[in-house]
Amino acid sequence: MATEHALTYASAAAALTVTAAGAQSSIPEKPQVEQFLLQQV
Repeated sequence: MATEHALTYASAAAALTVTAAGAQSSIPEKPQVEQFLLQQV
């Protein structure tokens, strides 16, 4: 189950990353990823 969670989290972070411009500045913070995951349920 830990692997599934890690893949879900990584996919959410990647989805958020491609919505912003820039390399380092587009990396989402942990609260952003968690909020995104909550909205997807």
